[in-house]
Amino acid sequence: MIYPEAGMQAFFLIPNEHVATFETPGADPRQGVVEVPEGTDLRARLPEGAALIVEDNVIIAMEAEDHMRACGFADCRVAGSVAAAMDILEHTEIAFAMLDINLGKDTSAPIAEALRERGIAFIFASGYGERTLPEGNFTGVPVVTKPYGERDLRSAIARASAEHR
Repeated sequence: MIYPEAGMQAFFLIPNEHVATFETPGADPRQGVVEVPEGTDLRARLPEGAALIVEDNVIIAMEAEDHMRACGFADCRVAGSVAAAMDILEHTEIAFAMLDINLGKDTSAPIAEALRERGIAFIFASGYGERTLPEGNFTGVPVVTKPYGERDLRSAIARASAEHR
């Protein structure tokens, strides 16, 4: 192992068959999304409390947390499973949530139902767009399509917050 002063670096090789099978969502993920100008401070419109991020991929979860903090959530709680998310909901005042739709063998539908029961606004995140919404009445919930950026997230948060009021 070589440990350079600048930090560790990694080089990944992804076999072609994995790249070739990537499926691009058919629907435009920006359809129906409220545009929020860059630099808009959402803090004034966000409810008090923590943001819940449910994501089973640790790298994506870390990036999502950075984006949520940039959108104004100072306290972000990350869960990688339905059980961990439900535990956070029981013990933390959650103001908003972003739920990865597909959590391995589970979906985030039970978490979405619990958020609805508590009156908490949320959005979904998916690598496949709206066509992978979990079973239930979630058709009006905004979906950010992976890979998403801060601008996409701001827009979805604004839309979910506006529809939730």
